[in-house]
Amino acid sequence: MNSKVVIFICICLSVAFNLFAGNCIDKETSTTVTIKGLYKAPESVHNGNTTILKGAMDGEYVEVNVQGVIKDFVLINLKWDDCSQELIETDIVHRIDTVRNETVVIKTFMPEGIPSEKIKWKNTSGKEHEFIIHEDGKSKNLWKFHLE
Repeated sequence: MNSKVVIFICICLSVAFNLFAGNCIDKETSTTVTIKGLYKAPESVHNGNTTILKGAMDGEYVEVNVQGVIKDFVLINLKWDDCSQELIETDIVHRIDTVRNETVVIKTFMPEGIPSEKIKWKNTSGKEHEFIIHEDGKSKNLWKFHLE
C-alpha cells in the first residue's frame, strides 16, 4: 500500500476519533441549571426524588432543576451591611455535596427589595456560580445557567 494512502487513513482516523471523543466529553460534562421562582408549590414537590429545603421565610418557592451534575450546592442566608453597603453571607443553611439530574425546591420568599438568601454551586471543574433569590418582573422569574 502506498505510504501516502496509509498516512491519509491514519489522519482521517485520528480526526474522527478526536471528534467522537470531544462530542462524548461535551455531552457528559454539559450541565444546565434552571431556576424558577414560583408563587405556589411546583409539581416536583410530589416527586420522591426531589430534595425540599426550608429557607429563611415562607410563602413562595424556588425550584432548581439540574440536568447534569453540580457540586457543593449551598443555601446561604444574607444580611445587608450598612457600613460596607453590600450583602454579606451570614451562615450556610443547607449543603448538598452533589446534585445529579434532580430537582431541589426551596420553600422561601422572593423579596422585591433587599434579598435574604442566595444559592451557590460549583460545576464539575470547580468554577463557582451563584444566584441571589429575588423577585424579578423582567425575567418572569426564570433563569438558566449553561455550565461547561
